Parts: sequence; structure tokens; C-alpha cells
Amino acid sequence: MNKSVAKIGAFLYCAAIVVVSVVCTIRDANRNLIRDVVIEAGSSIRIEEFFKDCPDDAEFVTDVSGIDTSAPAVYRLKVRYDEAFVKDVTLRVEDHTAPRGVAIPHNQYASVAWPDASECVGYLYDLNGIAEIKYRDGTPEFRFTGDYNVPIVVTDWYGNSTIIDVPFHVTDDHNAPLFFGKGKIQKISRKIHRRRWRKAPATSARQSRAD
Repeated sequence: MNKSVAKIGAFLYCAAIVVVSVVCTIRDANRNLIRDVVIEAGSSIRIEEFFKDCPDDAEFVTDVSGIDTSAPAVYRLKVRYDEAFVKDVTLRVEDHTAPRGVAIPHNQYASVAWPDASECVGYLYDLNGIAEIKYRDGTPEFRFTGDYNVPIVVTDWYGNSTIIDVPFHVTDDHNAPLFFGKGKIQKISRKIHRRRWRKAPATSARQSRAD
């Protein structure tokens, strides 16, 4: 009787150890997994992103070769790891990169209409395209000669913006022209000559026959 009880006790003890070991293994496996991953648009998809300490046998069950990461989107994937676990994970492709471009310096007369903001920047690049180009502080109103940096905002379709400072040399051209030198200034005028056309006299049928 005592031997039977001892055997049952030993069995239960071993079973408890196995259960605890399995529970700990599952818990550790879950803790190691990152279920929600965000990558920047245009990046590659790497299995290592889904683990704090990536197991050697970790792999995608879902075929990720056809996923286009150039456009923001959300994907549901499955991963396999530690020989026994297959888990659902989420991949989020997001665009947080601002557009790039260069300033195009301008010479500007104060009395002339300012160019469109899109004419003041060049070599623009953004993975998902440019949505808007505008003067940050509205159309400039500089009235005096000088050199100014005008900030222009370039925004992509996902709301990422970059500010490009464009150099402007502004010239105040409100002063009348000045003439230097000896001699009198000859006044030049232009006369418009209009030629008067005379209406030809009517020719009668009788005169025609006489001719």
C-alpha cells in the first residue's frame, strides 16, 4: 500500500514538473515574441523584427515575398519558432520619412508677382509622392532691396513635411531711371499714320460696255 502511494506521489511530482516546465516554456516563448511590428515604408521584412531574441529556427509561415513595402499598409502574418510554436503577428508598414529637395535661388523684383512655391524648389523625392508645396508664411511681401531666406514647406501624401529655405535677392525697383552724361536728352515720339482709303466709284453697266 505504501509503495503504491509512493509511486503515485512520484508520478504526480514528475507530472507537476513537466507541467510547470511546459508552462514556463510557453510563457517565455510568448514573452520573446513581438506581436505588433512597425517598419518604415521601403524597408525589407525581417523575421528578427518579431523577436526580442530571435530563435535560430524562426521563420515566416506566410509568404512575404509578394508584399510591397513601398506603400503603407497592415498585414496579418504567421511565424513559426522554437520547433513547436506557430503564432499570428501584425506587420504595419508606415511612412514617417519627410520629402527631400533642394532650394532654387531666385532674383525677385519687389513690384513683380512672386513665383509659385513649386518653382522655388527642385530635385524633390518622396517614396509616395508630393502632395503640396507652399510658402510657410504665405506669399512674401518684401518691399526693400536685400537678401532673404524664404521657408517653403513640402508635404507628402502621408502628412510628412520638410522645410526648405530658399534664398531670394529682392530688388526695390520703384525709383525712376537716372541718366548721366553731357548733352541734351532728345525727346522721341512716335506718330501713327493712318492711311485713308477712298471708295472706288461705282461703274455702270453702260460704261462697262463702252469700254
